[in-house]
Amino acid sequence: MKNRHTTALAGLLALGAAGLTSSFSTAHAADNTVYGEVRFGQLPLQGKMAHAPWVGSWWAYTRNGISHRHKLSSAPECRGVDANATTQALVDQGKSFCLSAAEKIDVLKGRAASIEWDAIKTYHEVTEAQLGPKQDQLRTLVRKLNKYIADNPDKDWRETDDGKAYVALNTELDMAKTSLPAITVDTATEFEQLEHGKGVPGVQGWWGHCNAWSAASLMEAEPRKRGSVTENGVTVEFTPGEVKALLTEAWMEHASSFFGSRSEEPDNTGSAYADLTPAAFHIYFATQLGLQHKGFVIDRFTGSEVWNQPVRSYVSRFEKLYTDAAVKTKVAQTEYDRRTGNATQRDLGEIDVYPIQVTTSFHWVTDGLPHEELTVANVLDDVYPTSTNEAHRLWGSQIEMRTLTYTLYLDKPADDPAARVVGDGVWSNAMAKDDHAWPDFAWQPLSQGPSVRKYENPNIEYAALVESKILPATLDTPAPAGMGSTETTAKDLPKDIPDNVAAGVSSTLTVAEGGKILTAVVKVDITHPYVGDLRVVLQHAGQSIVLHDRAGGSADDLKRSFDAPQLAGLASTGEWTLSVFDGAAQDVGKINGWSVELVTEGAAMPPPAPAAPTTGKFTGAGTPIAIPDNKRAGITSLATSTGTGALTSVKVTVDITHPYSGDVVVTLVRNGESIVLQNKVGGGADDIKKSFDVPSLAGKPAGGEWTLKVQDLAKADVGTLNGWTLDLAWR
Repeated sequence: MKNRHTTALAGLLALGAAGLTSSFSTAHAADNTVYGEVRFGQLPLQGKMAHAPWVGSWWAYTRNGISHRHKLSSAPECRGVDANATTQALVDQGKSFCLSAAEKIDVLKGRAASIEWDAIKTYHEVTEAQLGPKQDQLRTLVRKLNKYIADNPDKDWRETDDGKAYVALNTELDMAKTSLPAITVDTATEFEQLEHGKGVPGVQGWWGHCNAWSAASLMEAEPRKRGSVTENGVTVEFTPGEVKALLTEAWMEHASSFFGSRSEEPDNTGSAYADLTPAAFHIYFATQLGLQHKGFVIDRFTGSEVWNQPVRSYVSRFEKLYTDAAVKTKVAQTEYDRRTGNATQRDLGEIDVYPIQVTTSFHWVTDGLPHEELTVANVLDDVYPTSTNEAHRLWGSQIEMRTLTYTLYLDKPADDPAARVVGDGVWSNAMAKDDHAWPDFAWQPLSQGPSVRKYENPNIEYAALVESKILPATLDTPAPAGMGSTETTAKDLPKDIPDNVAAGVSSTLTVAEGGKILTAVVKVDITHPYVGDLRVVLQHAGQSIVLHDRAGGSADDLKRSFDAPQLAGLASTGEWTLSVFDGAAQDVGKINGWSVELVTEGAAMPPPAPAAPTTGKFTGAGTPIAIPDNKRAGITSLATSTGTGALTSVKVTVDITHPYSGDVVVTLVRNGESIVLQNKVGGGADDIKKSFDVPSLAGKPAGGEWTLKVQDLAKADVGTLNGWTLDLAWR
């Protein structure tokens, strides 16, 4: 019932055999790290978004998208209005309030009289009678030919009966198109009617804008009141539902981070149907919502239809399926091709694992609601229902939920902090082909981008009109003039990023004026040949926000914008610091520039005092330990932290006796990450008795094991690690 349509069906075969694989694909590594944190103990058992999404409509194509006059059936002001009247006729009758969102844009821009309603009606009739049936036949043939090409890669599909039928149908379709009336599409309404409505051949009942609504719901403030906008002497009143329609249209195209492949096979088979494995599901949900509180979108229907929904929250529980010892179990790990989404299953054989059964309830925001419905105030209350009745009691029909049960395999007992999720796992209650239970894929909207596929309505001015004038007029709290235009740029750049140095490099800017933050966007321009080495952290008003954490592999450069919803409500004034850490050897880079773009409310105010962090001191075990001379293995000492939050500061204090400190390397090891604290400096000076700050660990979990490694890498002198301590602060 929900997704923008795929218009490429008729043209797929013209691309050749490769073009027939039409799946949304992403790279799945040969282990589970691509989905997020794989240590089971570090994955919270519940989590939710940091800011409120909003309910809306999916603006169905069968109702002509955002040119649907939804108020004719709901607004008292529009009772008795002729549904077949032209846009200009309703304007002349003083009924412009009853027009659709697309029509209101045309009224503001002086285009109401130029909408070719008679031609649109004929276009719909011809499409439904002649083009639609042929497009439906083509869709069936494409699915059959896709399967044929997959099974017979060396054969020519054109020589098959289905291939010949496809070519003939394409010719018939081209001939039928000649009977369509010629329409110059120069209004927002005409575009919707022909490209997002009944003018699309073979339109299906579930096609709509749900992907774009999901992105807008996560990325935009919710309009909650009526507001008027004037352009060229014309004033038009917009309702919240109409502004949501325009915001939805604005997000039809955007950059996103994608996990999973769309399943388009009607018989629900193949790798795309099964590719969001239990391990991928659990790790991705817990990493995004539990650790980072980031919203994302799922296709909640595991089949050929697409039902995009923004996820609000999840809650999990688990029980052990082992007693004291490991269980030898046959385990598989599935890898998905970057280009096609095709699966290669790697058999890990029968290995020792510690299986656990997990039950997870997850909650998503709905869009099949009245167009003008506003989101309930308690949408982000700190609650995690496990029954539909409880969810409906809290939120009515605005939040839906589902509960899944699955088995995960751990390589160590569940209470071991180092236990990792290995293999795919097994779905327990979602194996039937008609179940459609687990999400088909998941994705996060990242930022707006230039139009590529022309899905967005080109006759709407998104930045100059929708974002700058219409949306501010309909927000609960009116935004100040210049919304979205307050930008402060760092002046202390460029700066080199040191290679594999724990301290990294920092740049600071000062925002002198402002007020309470409504939205914050951080723009960075970083040159680096391997962005997977980098960690980027923003600090302001006592908050540390990880913007980028060693993602992207070997991709070049990091030039993008990051939203920081965690800062909403804080003061904008004061210092903002961007820190960049390069955590691997070999490649170097540079911070070329960065800025913060803020929307604020009210007068300038002093930054609020952040809540005091919790602190703890933890001592390394087993000391004193003799440091062997010129041995690369060196010695190690373990400290265990009982911290339960995210780190705000880390200080390591060491007491080492050695007659030539220039021989010694001191390294802190944390969750597989090695941070060199001192590397053969000091020459012939005696001893190392000092403290080291480690800012690169800000935002990471405080709890667990920490290891100090000390090496003497030159001959002649020996020393002793007398002791060491770890001073941590966390929130």
